[in-house]
Amino acid sequence: MDIIKAYYTMFGRAPEKEGFDYWKSEAAQHGWSLSDLVNTFLQLPVVQEAGYPLTQSADGYVTNLYATLFGKTPDDNGYWAGQLNNGVSKGDLLSTMVQAALGTPDGTLGKDNIINKLAFSQYVVSIQQTNNISLDPSLLKEWTESVNDLTESVATAIKGIYDKSGATLNLFPNGTIPSGSSDMQLSAAILSELNIFKTDLYEIILGSGSQDGNTGGSSGSSELLASDMEELTSLVTMNTNGGILSTESLREATLKDLANDAYYYELFNPSNYWGHEDGIFAAEEIGAPSANIQNFVATTENLESIYYGTAIKALKAIDMDEAMQIGNFIQANAAALEAGNQTVLDQYIALMVSVFRDPAAVPLFTDQQIADSTAMGTAMAAQLVGSGDTPALFDGMLMAFM
Repeated sequence: MDIIKAYYTMFGRAPEKEGFDYWKSEAAQHGWSLSDLVNTFLQLPVVQEAGYPLTQSADGYVTNLYATLFGKTPDDNGYWAGQLNNGVSKGDLLSTMVQAALGTPDGTLGKDNIINKLAFSQYVVSIQQTNNISLDPSLLKEWTESVNDLTESVATAIKGIYDKSGATLNLFPNGTIPSGSSDMQLSAAILSELNIFKTDLYEIILGSGSQDGNTGGSSGSSELLASDMEELTSLVTMNTNGGILSTESLREATLKDLANDAYYYELFNPSNYWGHEDGIFAAEEIGAPSANIQNFVATTENLESIYYGTAIKALKAIDMDEAMQIGNFIQANAAALEAGNQTVLDQYIALMVSVFRDPAAVPLFTDQQIADSTAMGTAMAAQLVGSGDTPALFDGMLMAFM
């Protein structure tokens, strides 16, 4: 989010993908805060030409920030300019101003303007990441400037992007599904999607989150990778299987077992999981830095793929001898496992880790059995979501045979 805020305040627009990716890498490498990013941006000729020359007075800098952030002239009786004149850096001042503005009561003049423009910018970043495109900066500036304190203005701007693309973009990184193709239905779906970004925005900025994509402050409440999967990151993979093990077939089979399809899509809603804010799940964010997958776009489709791919790979790792080892262990330690004896649970997890670590020479389960088991397990996980609980995506995989 810091990169989005820096781009918006310095350029007056949402970031294009190439620039966002570059500055995200730089910020991560140097550990930059929003203040650091702004102070770095101010040294760039393109930013100086955009209205922030190095020789700009304190009053001029504050006036520009007010116009960009809040869509109004300064009404602070010279307070912020005084801070600059007393030695506060321009980056620190901007960071403090944004935080102060977002902390004002709802309805305060200027607050909705910045909320909507930052939510729009975050939405646009996710669209670009989802579609793997970099939108034209001049158009991004035009669309960003069109956003005001009305939520409908954001939907109109997003619709403008869609129309400009020839109606070819996926506008719904969080998996919102339009109920139809009319302009009204499309706008309603955009507004629904936008609510996710606006909720994220409040929680990221007013909560403990700071840097784009970093853990420790993400708005998602659950880990993507359960803690009991940490030793099995080699299993984590996208689903490349076809036939009854394809993602499409497994989705269809799972939905047949659910009374409410919405539970399924909520299970695979990226906004439920840590690290989704910048539109990318990185290995560090999913708790699997040694996994086969280093990063992937935070979409419903990709979450489905990584979930099914990993589950299938795990089930194909089990052979007859290993299944007997698991059965014998459970039978011999049934009482201790039922009582939650930590020593025995650790032994069981260690056994499962050894089973899953290598592929089976002759898999115990047929593709049909794997499909049936995976669909049933997914339906159970989705049902948990429907009851108000969003577990880690692979929660309980090691315990599935108990």
